[in-house]
Amino acid sequence: RILNYLSYAFSATLFGLPRTNKSDIAFVYHGALPVGIPAIVNKLFRRIPFVYDVNDIWPDTLIATGMLKNKFVLSLINKWCNLTYKKANSISVLSDGFKTKLIERNVPESKIEVIHHWSRDSFGKEVLTEEERSNIFPKDNLNFLYAGNLGAAQSLTSILKVAKKLQ
Repeated sequence: RILNYLSYAFSATLFGLPRTNKSDIAFVYHGALPVGIPAIVNKLFRRIPFVYDVNDIWPDTLIATGMLKNKFVLSLINKWCNLTYKKANSISVLSDGFKTKLIERNVPESKIEVIHHWSRDSFGKEVLTEEERSNIFPKDNLNFLYAGNLGAAQSLTSILKVAKKLQ
């Protein structure tokens, strides 16, 4: 996976940037750490500012999931993240907690914008008919809805264990 991420960063920087038109701004989705490499190179050589959309706080996510335990590597990742935050013109995060965490890492508050990832603040007045409701939510069942990410950080196995106990 690391080689895949690095391969992307290398290819996007070396081959992608010279083949793209100059834009006014770049939107960089922080799915993997090396995406910051072409963004920083683009900013340095082509003067294109970038917005860094942070959806995971690294290396915290790696530590919390147990995916990586090597303190030296975690420290390198932390330094890389801090450099990318410093070079970004603006940073969007999905929660107030993420904003607080970045401020604790000395990212200027004025650089961070919280953009929540939910659909809307209010819901329409649509109502299911009794037949639709009974087909979707039978009265003899206990119904749960999990509407989130599925991955190591969400501990899906814990959700499944609880569901089995409730069964």
